[in-house]
Amino acid sequence: MKKRVIPYIISALAVTVGAVMIIISVMFEFIVPNKNTDSDVKNGEIVEIKETEELEGNSDTVKKVDDMVNDDTNNDPAGKVYYVDAVNGNDKNDGLSKQRPLLSLYRVSSLKLKPGDHVLFKRNCVWNGQLIIESSGTKEHPIVIGMYGEGLKPLINGCGEVQSTVLIMDSSNVTVRNLEITNYRSEVTDYRTCINVLSRKKKIENIKIQNNYVHSGSNLYKMPKAYMAGFHAFAGIAVYAEQGKQWDNETFNFENIYIENNRVERVNGTGIATYHGLKNVQIRNNIINNVTGDGIILGHCADSVAEYNIVYTSGFGGIGNPHVNIWTYVATNTVLQYNESYDCQSSVQDGQGFDVDDACVNCTVQYNYSHDNVGGFFLGCAYYNQYYGNVVRYNISQNDKKRSFFMTCPSSKTLKYDPDKPLYEVYNNTVYTNQPMSDVIYNDLFNIKYQKYGSFKNNIFYVVGSPNAGWGESDIAFEFSNNCYYGIDSDVISDSSKITENPMLLAAGTGKVGLSTCGGYQLTKKSPCLNSGALIKNNGGADYFGNKVSGTSAPNIGAYSGGGAERSSDMNLTAGVIPSTSFGSMSHTATLAKLTDEKVTTAVSSKQRKSNGKEWVEFEFQETVPLKCVWLTAAPDPANFPISYKIQVDKNGKWVTVADSKGVKRPSGSETLVFNFGEVKTGKMRIIADELARKDGKYFMELAEIAAFSVPMKID
Repeated sequence: MKKRVIPYIISALAVTVGAVMIIISVMFEFIVPNKNTDSDVKNGEIVEIKETEELEGNSDTVKKVDDMVNDDTNNDPAGKVYYVDAVNGNDKNDGLSKQRPLLSLYRVSSLKLKPGDHVLFKRNCVWNGQLIIESSGTKEHPIVIGMYGEGLKPLINGCGEVQSTVLIMDSSNVTVRNLEITNYRSEVTDYRTCINVLSRKKKIENIKIQNNYVHSGSNLYKMPKAYMAGFHAFAGIAVYAEQGKQWDNETFNFENIYIENNRVERVNGTGIATYHGLKNVQIRNNIINNVTGDGIILGHCADSVAEYNIVYTSGFGGIGNPHVNIWTYVATNTVLQYNESYDCQSSVQDGQGFDVDDACVNCTVQYNYSHDNVGGFFLGCAYYNQYYGNVVRYNISQNDKKRSFFMTCPSSKTLKYDPDKPLYEVYNNTVYTNQPMSDVIYNDLFNIKYQKYGSFKNNIFYVVGSPNAGWGESDIAFEFSNNCYYGIDSDVISDSSKITENPMLLAAGTGKVGLSTCGGYQLTKKSPCLNSGALIKNNGGADYFGNKVSGTSAPNIGAYSGGGAERSSDMNLTAGVIPSTSFGSMSHTATLAKLTDEKVTTAVSSKQRKSNGKEWVEFEFQETVPLKCVWLTAAPDPANFPISYKIQVDKNGKWVTVADSKGVKRPSGSETLVFNFGEVKTGKMRIIADELARKDGKYFMELAEIAAFSVPMKID
């Protein structure tokens, strides 16, 4: 997607972009070799793996966000079309043709727009200042703000001189789409947004904010007296009411608000935020990244949804405020689903992928993919107000840190708690981590007087490297039933139907960027979690992968409800397996996982030693597998690739060599050595170095990747 270098200057006249443009591709790089099972590669042949680029998540969402559709024609017979051109426009024109366009934002803001009118800004142009919309359309004939022409999206730059670059105030039935909007100033001295829908005296209905590129907004983290919203509300896209405007579940300040297909990034604040009495808010198919605050907030709302959004790299402002990628609060019947949330960096407080916060009733978090968030997967906050009926189901959490679940329960009588209305129902989630954890579940402000607050059922807790992570008195606060606990001490949990065996996931830990990359979290046909769950009423009917969930027969444990997946013949057998080594303990799982992360830019080294000796890396598979091929990939600096080594498999408790380094040329860069051999069936494999390389007077072994296959392989 093309982006600009913004000229942050105040100008009385609009200016063109000219040649001042740059291209920034937001990509994540993974090593995805092309595999070919018709292998004629010689044993030990060196083949260089070329890195490929992967999009930042759900391809459908990325496409919708990056689509640019002109509004050249107005098929609404009720309205007029006004054209605005920053180069050839003139405010003395009527603006009703491309040959007689308007020029300035001031002129556009003064138009008395009628239902069905379109205002179209010319592409490849820049306007400095503020666009104010105070006119309303009708549901059948909305007012549309859009673009025409060719080139980049038209840019409206608030220059940090206005609170909101585009302000929709007390106006209904308005669509703003296909604009680039910014509001940056280096001195953070005021409260700013890029797009602001503000209710002061009227109820606002039927607003659509679509396909905009919103970026580089800056604001302070404190509350201006004129507005009810706190620091969370100042966002790239913000919807809120002025101070004094109250609401209840019958009377709302906003209704039918659609925020769709926008890209919001590099904002000093929240990405998208809604506050103060909203009904039917739909935040869909947006990409939010590199924001110092929260990603998406659905606040003070009813019957609303946030779905198919991608939120990453948030909460890094370092100001001590709590932030979460996607959350809701003071909400009723609100759903967070089909979102990908990762890399929330709020380390002081919170830092989770998802949150159902204070005063939430009947809210659901489902079908989401959460990974690599500093504070964990889920935060639940039942503090002071009415809170019950909230469900967390069919989600996948991979390598979320610190705590998988942080659950606050009432600490006093301030919460009106009804034992017949549990606060939380958490079921059929799959949680996997090889990152350091303090707690699997942590309960804050727990008041034992009220006893059980909800339940955890049919969940998989797969923890590698933190066997002593705590449970935070969750055994007192929650009912546990039919969960799988693997790699973690669960003795304190009263779960009479627990499973502590390996859940036999297809390839745990192999999720990448994108909802569709979680196939490794399907159960295999030998999994003890198949048909071992407890029946759940109103179970949603489908799992993370779209499989049907029965309401009458025992379901699976975890986020997968199918009949069991099978490994393809060319699947990497080490994918997701954390190896043991001669030089590291299982407390270093995050480091050891780099040997199977498909990134040649990351490597694992043994400890440096003064004299030569042996080092080894060992993989234990979930079951006995046929093995015919091994790949060894050198680190970017291959100096410490071992000089002499063997590939060995376990046969009846003895190590048998199936390939070695004799006659094999050592790699000269980040290259992969391919070893094909006759089929052996084994449950364990190891790489053992007999002779280490020496560098700077020290001996150690360094490898980037180790892969194994059940068929002969080559790399195209």
